[in-house]
This record gives sequence, C-alpha cells and structure tokens, in this order.
Amino acid sequence: PKPPAWPPKRTKAPRTCVATMQGCAEFGKMVAAEAYRRNFPEAKRGALLGDGGAWIWGLHRQWFSWLTPVADFVHPLTYLYVTATALAASVAERWQWYVAWLTQCWQGRVAEVTAELETRLAALGPYPGPGPPPATDPREALRRTITYLRNNHERMNYADYRRQGLPVTSSAVESLIKEFNYRVKGTEKFWDNPEGAEAILQVRAAVLSDDNRLATHIQARPGNAFRRQRKPATAQAG
Repeated sequence: PKPPAWPPKRTKAPRTCVATMQGCAEFGKMVAAEAYRRNFPEAKRGALLGDGGAWIWGLHRQWFSWLTPVADFVHPLTYLYVTATALAASVAERWQWYVAWLTQCWQGRVAEVTAELETRLAALGPYPGPGPPPATDPREALRRTITYLRNNHERMNYADYRRQGLPVTSSAVESLIKEFNYRVKGTEKFWDNPEGAEAILQVRAAVLSDDNRLATHIQARPGNAFRRQRKPATAQAG
C-alpha cells in the first residue's frame, strides 16, 4: 500500500495560528476572535488549557467561559517530582512517592494528594534558620506544590476530562511555539525593532496555518502582478 503522506495534513479541522508581541490581554482578544471566526462556541465540548497562571484563567472567564478550563497535566507532574526529590532520602523512595501522587492526580484525586502534602509540611515544623527558607528547602517545595494544587484543583479533574475526550496537556501548542521560535529567535535574526518582530510573527503565523491564508493574501494583495486591478466605478453626472 502507498505510505501515508508526511507530514500529515489536517483537512476537517485545519490548524490556524495567531501571534503577537503585545501583552496577554491583546493576545487573548486575537485568540478569541479566531475561535469565534471558526465557530468554536458551537462545538459540543472543548477545553482551554493553561499552565496554572492566574492570568490565563482570567482570559478564560473573559473570552472563553464556554470552554472547560484544564490545568496542563505536565505542570502538576513537574511540581510533584520536584517535591518528591526534595523530600525523599533515596532514588527509590523518590520514585515511589512521585508515582503514587501522580497516579492519584491522574485519577482526579487531587484533594488526597494535597492533604498528604499538608500533613508532611506540618510534620517538618517551622524553618529553624534565620529568615525565610531557601528554595531548596523541603518546606518551600511543599509550600509551592500545595499552593499550586489548591489554586488549580477545580481544573484538574483529569479522569472526567478523559471520559469526555478532552485534552489534558498543551504539548501540541508547546511544539507549535518552537516552530515560531525557529524563525523569530536564534542567530542572525535581528528583530530588535518591535515593529519588525511583529511583522515577522504575522507572516510566521500565516505560514504555520493550514487554511492557505498566506497564499490567499499574496494572490489578492494590492500590487500583485498576477491580479487584475479594476478602477472603482464613478458615478456619471445626470
């Protein structure tokens, strides 16, 4: 049989991309405009993934309240690994705790993990040294992870998300960001002028989109040598 084309092309739901050098508020508007242009609100279900930052959930409330907010599973995974590393006395113990906590979160039992970590933090007692504990202190690792789980537990019901067929990680988007970076960042790329960087981002977004928008723009742009220019009709005096 003929091997499948590579890279595979998305036909039913082509990928489209937006990008900007502006702040998250302006970027949120751009993403919302693209989502509504593609009629995403009419989908039976959908998700908005974030790393847990409060600003992302603010954009969700403002523009995407019809989507299910999901904390990217990779981020609690990272917090739990750092915590297990800070607490464990051996590699075997670290792995045992990490896998147990990770499994509980994967099953949607985030409250159980949070309760266990709070118990461990209480057992350590206050930091004995002067000033606040350093970032490497087990108490600080526990505090950061507990705060993350508390702030995002309502967006970590992964078992239910999987039953609905919703994504639980933004790895596809993280990969897409690298595709942007290959063109915008790196050696011999001088986009110090913000306007230049913004223009390059728009071109890159068009190139990475699967809806043929770049070719359409080139064919229809003013001054295209292959596009017949028509003079606007003028009204004749009566």
